[in-house]
Amino acid sequence: MLDFDTSAKTSGKGFYFLKGDLALLNMALINFARDQILKKGFEYIETPLMIRKEILDGVYSNEEINQMAYKIEDEDLYLIATSEHPLV
Repeated sequence: MLDFDTSAKTSGKGFYFLKGDLALLNMALINFARDQILKKGFEYIETPLMIRKEILDGVYSNEEINQMAYKIEDEDLYLIATSEHPLV
């Protein structure tokens, strides 16, 4: 249900594929948590997965961006680390 070997081939060490019942359990927990926050009146938001550097500049220093952010070559786009960054 946890496949570290295949993940190591595709993503490197430290990642995993969730399979079968464990993947379904993970999604059920996510759905449960989402439903609970909606019942409490929170707004559910799915943010963009990429953001421009000017957004990161408000959160990180240039040194931190260079060390931590994954940049799309020849584009002003970076992969978000967490949803807080585009929401900021």
